[in-house]
Order: sequence, then structure tokens, then C-alpha cells
Amino acid sequence: ISSGSGAGGISDEQQTRVDTWANSSRTGNVLYIDQVGENNTVGIDQTGTNRLDMNISGNNNAISSFQTNSNYLKMEVPGWGNNVTTNQTVSNYAETKIQGNGNTVNHTQTGNHILFSSITGDINTVTTTQTGTASHFLDVKLTGNNNSALVEQSGNLPNKANIDLTNAGGPATLDLQQTGGKNFTIIQSCTNPAGCVTTVRQ
Repeated sequence: ISSGSGAGGISDEQQTRVDTWANSSRTGNVLYIDQVGENNTVGIDQTGTNRLDMNISGNNNAISSFQTNSNYLKMEVPGWGNNVTTNQTVSNYAETKIQGNGNTVNHTQTGNHILFSSITGDINTVTTTQTGTASHFLDVKLTGNNNSALVEQSGNLPNKANIDLTNAGGPATLDLQQTGGKNFTIIQSCTNPAGCVTTVRQ
């Protein structure tokens, strides 16, 4: 089941968390890491007045985070074998929650953007790029195994996308690209072992 363009956008609860960060007083960089498990590799580079809240639980995770200027990143990575790379420049807000094994997640935000990402299951791949001077919003949820979502938001007008993928019986692939003030909401369920492919260009 897929639904096309609509209002979408950030929820009141999400907006409250973003506003709390935006209205907070900041001096220097803040870093909190709660690590449980073995053989984790973590690389952190922060310049400016950034904050990173990271919870790592499990084994063999490789995580890199680069933040410049004034960004907020909350990352929860329970599980094993996850590979997460996040790059934020200027003033961005991101929350990433991963549960499961073998996930690969890449986030790049350049500008003033908002990202919420929730991944449940194994062998998921998420690549997100937000660029431009507008304030883009993305909320992506993957439930199940073998999901793959590639999202790119760019331009000088704000884009909004709410993506919810569930594939209990086979892989699902989503490719969304937004340029120039577009809104899109999609809820997709795929139980066909042959898989589902959804491509959106705006």
C-alpha cells in the first residue's frame, strides 16, 4: 500500500525535541557515549557547538560521526555488525535509532535540516542526503529485513517526506528525490518475495 503526496511533515512531539535543542544555550562541544559490548570502533570529530548523544550496545559496530558548527545528533545502535556514518554541517538535527544486525546507514546533512530515522530488523540499507539552504524534513522508518531506502532532498525550498516501509515477506526498495518545496508521504507493505520497487521524483 502506497500513499502519494500529502501534508506530511514533523509531528508535535518531534518539533518539541527540535525546539528544545534550538533554544538551548551552547558553548563548546558536548559528547556522551554509553558503550556496552566488544570490538566497537567509533570515530568522532566535532567542531563548533555540537552535541552527540550515543548509545552503543553489541559487538563489531563501526561508527563515524563528523559535526561542524552547531548540530545535534542522537544515535542508538543496539545489535551487531552495524556500519553508520553521519556527517552534519551548519545547523542540523538528527535522531537515528537502529535495532538489529548488519545494518548500513549513511546520513549527510548540509544546511539546516531535520532527520528522524528508525530501523528495525537485519541487513537494512539507508542512505540520506539533505542539502540546500532550505529546511528539509525527513522521517524514515524501516521495519523488517532487507529494506533499502535512498532519499535525497535538495534545493532552496523546504521539502518534507514521511516514509514508512514494511516488508515481512521480501525486499523493498525506495528511491525518493525531492527538489523544490515538495511534500510526500508513503506507507508501503510488501510481502511478495520478488520484492517491491518504488521510485519518486519531485
